[in-house]
Amino acid sequence: MEIRIPKIGVENGDVVIQQWLKSPGEPVHKDEIIAILETDKVVTELSSPGDGVLHVVVTEGQRAKMTEVIGHVLEGSEVKGASMREENHRANPSVRRLAESMGVDLSNIPAEKSYRRITRHDVLQAADDAKSPVEDLSDHLVPATPLARALSRQWAIDLGGIEGSGPHQEVLATDVRRVRLTTAPAPPSTDLDSRPSSGGRTPLTPMRQTIARNMMQSLAESAQMTLMGWLDIEPLFKVFQALQEDREYLGVRPSWSAIFVKVLAVAVAANPVLNGRLAGQEWVQWGAINIGVAVDTERGLLVPVIREADHKTLVAIHRELAELAAKAREARLSSDEMSEGTVTLSNFGSFGGEWGTPILNRGQTGLLGIGALEKYAAVDRDDRVVVGYRMPYSLTVDHRVVDGAVAGRFIKTLKGVVNRPTRLL
Repeated sequence: MEIRIPKIGVENGDVVIQQWLKSPGEPVHKDEIIAILETDKVVTELSSPGDGVLHVVVTEGQRAKMTEVIGHVLEGSEVKGASMREENHRANPSVRRLAESMGVDLSNIPAEKSYRRITRHDVLQAADDAKSPVEDLSDHLVPATPLARALSRQWAIDLGGIEGSGPHQEVLATDVRRVRLTTAPAPPSTDLDSRPSSGGRTPLTPMRQTIARNMMQSLAESAQMTLMGWLDIEPLFKVFQALQEDREYLGVRPSWSAIFVKVLAVAVAANPVLNGRLAGQEWVQWGAINIGVAVDTERGLLVPVIREADHKTLVAIHRELAELAAKAREARLSSDEMSEGTVTLSNFGSFGGEWGTPILNRGQTGLLGIGALEKYAAVDRDDRVVVGYRMPYSLTVDHRVVDGAVAGRFIKTLKGVVNRPTRLL
């Protein structure tokens, strides 16, 4: 039986095999979770299509396309025929790179049992076994861990010149790496970048690559303009306080993001100029108001979508957004929960930010950014100085279809909703 990448709505079709939960040759059962897949937006689980023995085709860290075969579930006589093919998949990419750098042939490493995964220890042990007696004698004059010895040989570093930080001054791998960083020659400067090396490079995750690509494409495909100003949220602040006082009864914790999802949805419904996109020579207006909300996670920025937000109550939006944000941080969002957004909200004020020039999501015309709430000295109608509450906003629009005057009218609508929060009911 073939194990295929399911159709999970990935923009470019690329999926990374993050982890096989079963080793090649291990028995698996139908519907058992056997692999973790990472796309440009989500991490998802893959189940076995049936009972049998796992045969891996695409190893951990490699990319595959949607519907591509990445393995098989073998039955009966198929298992024996696949045994030789499995030898190439008994080590993950990092172990294979270590073996290549040390000149170790993985096929020469014996397996204690069929299909056992080859580990870093196996590679280091094989490298030690391959040394000549002279090398072995001189090398062991200095106490060092096997990995430290392997790294010293790989980088041609003399162990005798390293002060060990381990027990009884044993040289550790970190000691060898430290010497490597301090003695490695600086890369030659170029016209593009004459700065010294930063000391290391970290590959971008698939999601970060997608974020970078989408941001650049968004800027290249649209004429983005950002308008900034202040929102007097004194009336809206009372709504926030009321939700805070009734949070146990309502079962929600009030958040400005959830409140502004409703504010933005009502404003768009009253002035729908931002709820559409330019398609060729036509302006396409969406039939629903779906608000995407930027959520910061360890893997990058994700944008779950509150569908038909203008038709949902403020409490319902609070509950839905809390659930989606939790899923985003736990890498449990589905592609459906991040699709079909028509307008986006970004609350960079939750991290202490005030102003910004947020970049539009591709295919959208408007994005509202809100900054941190602050108190200020306000003057009331009787010219008295009182405590006021305000919040900075940054509205980014596609200037190809939204002129400054049109954006200004939308902001006036937005302020009207903020100043009359009964419109949120």
